[in-house]
Amino acid sequence: MPLMIEGKPIGGVPKTVQEFLDKYDFKDSSNKLKSGPLKKVAPIGLLYVGQREFAATSPEDEKILVMGSEDATTCHIVIIRHTGCGAVCIAHFDGYGSDKAVKDIMRVMNDLCKNKPFGRYELHIAGGFKDDDESSEKVSIKTLSNDNIHRISTNGPHELKILLTDWQGVTKYVVRQGFYMDDEQKQYRIYSSHYSGNAGESIHFNTPFSTFDVNNSTCADRLNCAVSYHGAWWYTCCYSSNLNGKYYHGNHSSYADGVAWLPFHRSNYSLKKTTMMIRKV
Repeated sequence: MPLMIEGKPIGGVPKTVQEFLDKYDFKDSSNKLKSGPLKKVAPIGLLYVGQREFAATSPEDEKILVMGSEDATTCHIVIIRHTGCGAVCIAHFDGYGSDKAVKDIMRVMNDLCKNKPFGRYELHIAGGFKDDDESSEKVSIKTLSNDNIHRISTNGPHELKILLTDWQGVTKYVVRQGFYMDDEQKQYRIYSSHYSGNAGESIHFNTPFSTFDVNNSTCADRLNCAVSYHGAWWYTCCYSSNLNGKYYHGNHSSYADGVAWLPFHRSNYSLKKTTMMIRKV
């Protein structure tokens, strides 16, 4: 699950919360959240989630109207939403049993979204702070781990769909059956059994994922493709697609560092919009 800050992907999950805070300022957004008006909720239709509990619902559920929790000090309130089927889960993490909890949550979410419209999973976190023994920080980093996407894609057969739109309004697509992603130890390699679509083949499967600080590129001179082309992607040496590149308005003069899909447009053309979605089938 790519980590986005203000709509822009970052290279990877930071090793510490302090590293995270040194790079990004959340004071304005935090104050805006805290200053929002309180809203009273009637008990009918309310589902309360306690510590080490989670609950999920979908738009088809007419009984549950509001889900909530409280007392997120060292704990974290985690909300997972699927933009396609509309399913939402809320969980109260304290660091104990979170690995199993994530697997259970994604199993339930995948079941709620089975054969529903494509979309993406969004992860939102509230709570946590810098404490002396770093217990809250450990929950933060663990929750943000990219292993979440691995757990999503290993829970039964999945399908990957990629939508690509250029600045002239032309949209092309790729559908990959049998989508699967390895875990961190295997460097997040991805696999797929079958291609369909009109955008052309442009992902290096069975290739490790590279970021600015983890170079898994296969160049003989150890060139870091993520640094050279300003992205984080499944590079060999270097790419035929680069969907996490710099966001330019179409044609650009810099070399191959934009949002690129080479069968669609050449390397000095940056796409306007790209979407990667998975669903259980």
